[in-house]
Amino acid sequence: MNRVCGLFTGVFIVVAIGITNCFGQNADDQLLNKRVDLQLENGTLTLALVRLASQQIPIGIECSPGDKQKSYLKLDLKGVPLHEVLELIIQGETQYQWMLRDGVINIAPVQDRDPVLEKFLLVSVSNFDPPKGLRNYFLRDAVTDLPEATIFLKTHGLTAVNGASGYPSKPYDDKIDLGMYGVDVRAILNRISRETQMKLWSVSRSGPKNEYLHVSF
Repeated sequence: MNRVCGLFTGVFIVVAIGITNCFGQNADDQLLNKRVDLQLENGTLTLALVRLASQQIPIGIECSPGDKQKSYLKLDLKGVPLHEVLELIIQGETQYQWMLRDGVINIAPVQDRDPVLEKFLLVSVSNFDPPKGLRNYFLRDAVTDLPEATIFLKTHGLTAVNGASGYPSKPYDDKIDLGMYGVDVRAILNRISRETQMKLWSVSRSGPKNEYLHVSF
């Protein structure tokens, strides 16, 4: 979801475990062990993620171009740890896998992965410093209008889709500072999901030649 050898590594692991035991679960463990509810009757992967996000679970999904979003997920879960819920969802959606990155659940294809979307999420960004309190669609534009993102879009013949999308549309708390330096696009999207009420981000492509890039919250 580098292997380092030597005595120092072993000591570090022991110390880290001791710290965790003394002070309780770390943030990642707390998220994965958070108990959630999920009821679906022939639901889609998107619907499952939307309902988890509504329970303050930060999530991001890199959509597969071959994803037809069939409605066949049937779940009736109450008070189940998040990591168990995610495993059950993936059992029904074997096209995807989940991982924890930057304190956010990231969903990505294991097959039919769009190489352009994969590269877009890895685009290095020198500085992301959006105005505070933006609504979700303006915040989305702040990502796609980054100089590095603009160059990527032009190089790959893509157009970022404009206009309102996602939920909610109210601005995020203007006390939150989303500024980041020396990161990639995925890290930016994850931070937005983690720090604001826009708990679910997604990236996808559409159009006759997949020429439209969608970044949504």
